Order: sequence, then C-alpha cells, then structure tokens
Amino acid sequence: MFTHPYLLWGLFCVLLPLAIHLINLLRHRPVEWGAMEFLLAAYRKHRTRVRLLEILLLLLRMGLVALIVFMLAGPVIRSVLPGGEKTHHVVLLDDSFSMNDRLGESSVFENAREAVGRLAEELARQGGVHNLTLVRTSRVHGKSKSADVHAQRLSRSFRETFLTTQLAALEPSHSSGGLEEALEYVAELAPSTETGARILYVVSDFRRRDWHENPALAERLAARSGEGFRLRFIDCAPAAHPNLGVSDLKPREGIQAAGVPLLWEARITNFGTTPAQNVVLRPEIFQMGETGQTQTLPTVSAEEVPAGQSVVVTCPVTFPLEGSYGLRCTLPPDAVADDNQVSAALAVPSFEPVLVIDDSLDGSSSRFLRTALAPGDRVQTGVSPRVENARFLSTNDLSAFRSIYLVDPASLEPQAVSALEDFLKNGGGLAIFVGPHTDPIDVQKWYKNGEGFFPVLLDETEELPEYYAAPDLRVGEHPIFKVFSGDSANQFNSFHVERYYKLDDATLETLIPLATGDAAKAAKAAAQKPAEGGPEPVYTIAALRNNSPLVVERAFGRGKVVLFLTTADREWTDWPVGNPARPNPLAQGAYVVMLLQLQAYLTREQFVSWTVGDALSTSFKEGVFEASVPFLKPDSSPWERFTAVAGADGRQTVTTSAVEDPGVYSAELKGLNGENVTRLFAVNPSAEEGATQKITREELAAGLKGIPFDCVSAESFRFSASDAALSALADWLLVLCLIWLLFEMWVAEKASVKIMRN
Repeated sequence: MFTHPYLLWGLFCVLLPLAIHLINLLRHRPVEWGAMEFLLAAYRKHRTRVRLLEILLLLLRMGLVALIVFMLAGPVIRSVLPGGEKTHHVVLLDDSFSMNDRLGESSVFENAREAVGRLAEELARQGGVHNLTLVRTSRVHGKSKSADVHAQRLSRSFRETFLTTQLAALEPSHSSGGLEEALEYVAELAPSTETGARILYVVSDFRRRDWHENPALAERLAARSGEGFRLRFIDCAPAAHPNLGVSDLKPREGIQAAGVPLLWEARITNFGTTPAQNVVLRPEIFQMGETGQTQTLPTVSAEEVPAGQSVVVTCPVTFPLEGSYGLRCTLPPDAVADDNQVSAALAVPSFEPVLVIDDSLDGSSSRFLRTALAPGDRVQTGVSPRVENARFLSTNDLSAFRSIYLVDPASLEPQAVSALEDFLKNGGGLAIFVGPHTDPIDVQKWYKNGEGFFPVLLDETEELPEYYAAPDLRVGEHPIFKVFSGDSANQFNSFHVERYYKLDDATLETLIPLATGDAAKAAKAAAQKPAEGGPEPVYTIAALRNNSPLVVERAFGRGKVVLFLTTADREWTDWPVGNPARPNPLAQGAYVVMLLQLQAYLTREQFVSWTVGDALSTSFKEGVFEASVPFLKPDSSPWERFTAVAGADGRQTVTTSAVEDPGVYSAELKGLNGENVTRLFAVNPSAEEGATQKITREELAAGLKGIPFDCVSAESFRFSASDAALSALADWLLVLCLIWLLFEMWVAEKASVKIMRN
C-alpha cells in the first residue's frame, strides 16, 4: 500500500538506463585499427565475464530508479497478525443548530454526514483493524454523556448498518456549543493508554464565535494532541451569509393581569455584514394545554437593523383571561431556522393581589394608596389591594403576593421581619412609606447593620419650609418617575412636602446620591459591594430641593425595596390630592401614575433565561407541595417526574435533566392542601449560535499555534492510507537506496577495472 500511489507511474523511468545503454550501443561504429587487434583478443578471452558485469550493472541502475520511485510513493505496510496494530478513529460531530444552515438544496449538516459516511466506507474497504467512535456535541451537556458509536470495529456489515440506520437518522440539535466538553469526553472514550494510532476528526462549521480567541478550546485540543491524537478538521460550511435572529423576549414594567395591556420587548440581531431593512416580527399568544388556542397579534417591524447590531422592538399584548399563556415572536424564514423564533411564558392572574400592611384602626393611612392602585370598576388597573395589620406577616404565607406595602410601620415581630426578608430573597417587591408611628429605634432592628430589609437608618423628622421658586421634589432617571421627565417635570411644582425623615449621618456617607444622565450611569457602575456577600448599595432616586433624599432603593436577594421618607397620605405631604391653593389636574394624577409605576416596578417579572441544554429548576416551601413533580413538554405531553430535594433553608428544589428542545415547559405542583400551582419555563435556543461568520485558516492557525492539525473542506475530504496504523517504509527504502548506490558504484568500478586490465 502506498501513500501516494499515483507516483508509481514513475516506474516507467526504470527503462531509462536500458534506453541509455541501447543508445550507446547504436553509437558504436567499427573502425579498422591494427593496434586494436591485441585488445580484441583480450576482450574475446574475458568477454562472457565482462558481459555479465555489464548486465548486472544495468540491472542495478534500473533497480535503483525503481527504489527511488517506490520511496517517493510512500510505501506502508500493516500488521495482519491477530492483536496487531490498530487505528482508532474518533469523530467529533458538531450538531449545534447552526449546522442546520441551508446551502441551497442541502445543509451544512448534510455535508457533515456525507463526509462521515465517506470515511466509514473507505475504512471498511481498508485492511487491518479500524475502530470507530462517533460523538455528537449535544450528547455531552451536563452530567449525561454518551457516544452514538463507541470503539466499533469497522467491517462491511457494520458499515451498512451504520450508513443506512445510525448516520442517516442524525439531525442537528437545538443546542449550541459543546465542543470543549466533547473534547474532554474524547479523552475518556479513547484514553492515552490505548494501543495503536488515534485520529480525531472534528467535523464542524468552524464559526468565528466558537474558534476565535478561545483559550479553553485551544487548551483541550493541545491536550488531545499531546496524548497522541492526530487532529483532522473537516469544515462543512463553505462561507458565511446574512442571518437574522430574535432573542431576549421580556415584558416591560407593567401590571401583569388579565385584560390589562402589557408591553413586551423583543431583540432582533443582524448577524450579517449588511443592514437589514423593514424586518417584520410576527407575535402570537397561545394558551397552555392541549386545547389551548393561538391568537395572532398585529405584526411589528424594525425599519433597519444595522449589520452586527441589535434593535429592540415593542409589541402591546393583552391576555384576555386568567391562565397560563405563552408568547411567541417569529421572524420570516432564512438560512438558520432555530434563531427565528423566541418564546416567553407567563401565568396571568385575573388580578394582581397586593398586600397592604396598615396598623391604623380605620386603615386611613393607606386610603389614598389603595384608591390609587384600584380606583374602582370604571378603571381597570388589574390590582386588588388587601389590607391587613402587621400580625398577618407572622402568621401567613406571603408567597401568594408579589408586592407588599408597609404604610407607617410601627413595631414588627421578629417572625414578621424574617418573613419579609424571605419574601424579598425569593424575588418579591417591598414599598415602605414612613410616618409618625415609625420609630428610628425599631428601624435599627430591621436595618441589622445593613443586612436587614430596611435599607437605611433614620435620624429624626424635619420640616421643609415652603418655597415657591423651585419644586420640592427632584427625581432621577428611574422607571417609577419616567413619566415625569421632560415637559412633565412641572407637575412637581404643584405639591409640597411638609415633613420628612432625615437619614443617619453614617447612612448618608454610603448612599449613592441622586444623579441623572451619564452621571447616573457612572454612579451605578461605580457602586460595588463592600465585601463578598455584603449588602447591596442604596441609591437615591428622588430628593428634595435641599438635596435630602426622599426616595431610596436597594436590592435585597432577588427582590427590591423602595423606601419613601414621607407619608403615603396627606399628613406630611399634599401629593395624593395636590395643593388646593394651586390646583393642577396633572399634579393630582401624578400620585396615581407614580404608584401604578411603582407597582409595575416592584412586580417586574424576574425572567430566568432558560436555554436548550439547561436543567430546569424551581423551588417551593417545604410542606406546601408534593415532593414528586411531573413536568410537561411544550405539546402538553408528559415529559418526566422529578423529585424535589430539601435544602437547609426550609425549601425544596426540584431539578430536571437537560432540556433538548425549545418551547414552553410546565411543572404541575400538587398542593398538600388541594391547591395546585402550574409553573412555566420558556426554553429558547442560544441566540449567539446564529452568528454565521467563518474563521479564516490563518486565524485558526494563529489561535492554535503550536498544535499540529490538518484542515480540509467536507467536499474534498478523503481518507488517506497514511492516516491508518501503518508502518512507513520510506526511511528504510532510503537506507536501501544508499546501500544499493554504493554497491552499484562498486560493481561499476570492478567492471571498468576488468576491462582495463584485459
């Protein structure tokens, strides 16, 4: 067997010495010369021996030419004895969804299958021992790892089964990445202790996002090369082309209730090199369940999506009834299908329950607040306030609410404080309005040196004298006050803050002051936790004209706290109804608008980003639901039942296996008291997988500097005999050529001496 069999045509050159010899014979002409008679006599005496030497010399020269041709053709041999040398061919097949990129009538993945099929066919025709291992990148996510074929001896019978059954059934997955994990798994499937040659084929589309400046990938390839693998890259994507993707679908701040319009944002990304014009996005809502109906919404469009950039478009959505809904936004079809669609899920209640803690005897402290949140049947806000006293916090489950309002809080039981902290850690929103019954001494117990739910320390109350030349309130760029920017800022001229709580000096030193524009962004970027696990920074989002903070905010766990340093009623401010001496209809509505924006901000959904390949997870309070939780697929068919694990915090967490397909999944929590809850999980493909830019061979070589590899296109890929576990004979033939040449020179010298002597 030869590495370069086409060079065997050079064997015709063996005839050159013979041709030269015959030509030399034709050049001899008889010339009569008397002195030659003595030489001819001697020649006739030893003619037979000289002729034999000449024939031997001619054969040696012809053999030398043949040896040189054989050496250049790269002869190799393999062991045919039992237990002899073998070759392990490990194929790492990239089946991320970018491999579904269409190339006319075919796809990149079809090119990959054809290349792997050619490899299997050619190996089956080869002699010797060839083992095949096939690993897809989608099969190595998380803890579950498996190979489609592992160390299978390639034979003609296996080839037929592999090509017609296993390989033909493979399709691109909806996952992304996985190359690094797959390279680690290769070391387990073909350990360095294995005897014989090992070849690693990486069959991929070689996108720039995966290969450019990826030290982790280069490190793993270097490790495999150092373990004796020969690296062969098979590029299945000929070129990049334009592609659009949609991702990051989430709601804006708003009341999430049936019949209430809610704005959603979808991000469209242009992965191409030219701008995309008039990009149309088609949204639709569907109700979860086997009989759920789908409602197509009016399309939204982006006039232009610049090359390599993203544009956010908004679409208003109104869910007609309470229930579990999914929202799906779809782009027109293009070469890469999986990134043209994104989904979100939402459990829509008939109204948003709000807990208002008011310890006043008649609930008067929260009257204006409750009226602003729920004006009555004529105005549908989607909010339903429930007024309770502080004792309710200690004796009831707060998970039924997503927002709580503390109005003029007095003393709180330790159980109530712990309940509020747990509520915030689990993503709840808390708004606090201080008042005459709020005691700075009690606040210290809630502050807990910055570790408690109360964001600041209070000092004492102070009056703000009236001053008509400037508004009492200045606001920053915050969702609560976004409607009061620009021309609407004059609404603050019509109300007055009479009294407020000053902050403790120690708190003021750590407070992030009110800022707007670039200064606000810089302040937020500069704010850091003082230590790992320390309290979050506190921001001033509204201040009085004397620069004293009036509204501050701080994150707590997954939730947030907004503190107003004045009352929610008219006792310390006339904001709820405006100043009768200076009536302003806009100012009278500012309080209502602010509270609705506050409610939307407090209950803004903490959308967890679930991606194909992730394991879904949810938790609940121990003793509320059954530990065994069934999950449903997007088509409402049963998926699997998973068991919750109890944690040290008194909560149970249930975690699924890795999700393989996109869509809206659901978990059916069975309540021990008979009240069941459905939790939704919107799973989408990774948006970045849609980037089709290719890495150049030069960039690939620079990124893998020092790592030997071969890179060929899928169309030109062919198995070479030099890839097998063969012994190369070229070096031995070179040695033989040198010995042969020396022997030829010795025979030539002997022949010439013999003739001269004679």
